[in-house]
Amino acid sequence: MAKRKSGTGRHRRRKSSAAVLQSPREQSIQASSLINDTALGHDPQSPLRTKHNRASTLLQGSSSPLQASKKRKRTTAEDTNADDAPPRTKFAALKPRVKYVPQRVIRSQWRVLPEVVQYKVKEIFRSLERPVITSHRDEGKRTEAQIAVASITRTLGRRLPRMPFPPDTKEIHFNYEALLDSNRGLEAHLDRAIHSAALYKGEIEQEQHLLAEEKQNLEALEKNARTEESLYRRQASKCHKLLQSERVGKEEDGLDAIGFIENVPGTATHLNQQHLDAKLKPVVVQLRNHLDSMQSNTAEIKGISEALIRAEAVLDDLLYCHIDRQHYAMVASAE
Repeated sequence: MAKRKSGTGRHRRRKSSAAVLQSPREQSIQASSLINDTALGHDPQSPLRTKHNRASTLLQGSSSPLQASKKRKRTTAEDTNADDAPPRTKFAALKPRVKYVPQRVIRSQWRVLPEVVQYKVKEIFRSLERPVITSHRDEGKRTEAQIAVASITRTLGRRLPRMPFPPDTKEIHFNYEALLDSNRGLEAHLDRAIHSAALYKGEIEQEQHLLAEEKQNLEALEKNARTEESLYRRQASKCHKLLQSERVGKEEDGLDAIGFIENVPGTATHLNQQHLDAKLKPVVVQLRNHLDSMQSNTAEIKGISEALIRAEAVLDDLLYCHIDRQHYAMVASAE
């Protein structure tokens, strides 16, 4: 008897440990089986039933760690596959949107459909009968479905001439194939517009880069110009007072700009009107002699530049008339 009691205690300890390892689903299944047995008249405390419960409990307890490990492995594999899976590409799609229209807008702006569009809508109503009828195999149910759909379509057909629709409603809105073709055309136009916008964006970025470089070059040139101008002013300030011009710093240096006056008899210059000292008078006389000699030398060759221009034009005309275009281009490029 002591051995039997110890064995019973050992079975009890094993049963309790197995019950701890059971999952909630297994415990609910075992509880439902006990309730069913009680309802059918079986005694759950009978010896045969007790042995069967102990065996099933041991089997469930021994299999639960394996099932848990399999679930963990399966979950880990699914997570790994989910991480390795490539991201889904996002496509443009239409989303339903509810727009509330006031009754006054419907009464004032909406209109009934033309007869051509009403005929198209009635064709859509008639096309709804076929999928409803073919979805039933029983002849009786098919007949009932046909009668129900026909009554609904007749009611809608009678109300259609009085139904208001938005003012922009057209026949193409009730033609699925035409709408698909129109959408394809719009998508193609959109693709071309997007591609053109991308090209324009690239050109704009390139031009902006070139503009930035040009601005840098312009800033460098302006800086150099300011430096040269300041240097020119410093050097001009070091010259003799008689050689300094009132327009120091300006770039005009022609005959009209410097106030050159030819030596006309009877014309008194600004220097002659001054009272020159003994040291400055020889310098002025020498400078006048140099100017007179330069004026006489330039008077002898005054018409040479114009004659050279006319001779060059005549020679160019002769070459153009007497040689072919290829040789003329070679001569012109050599010049």
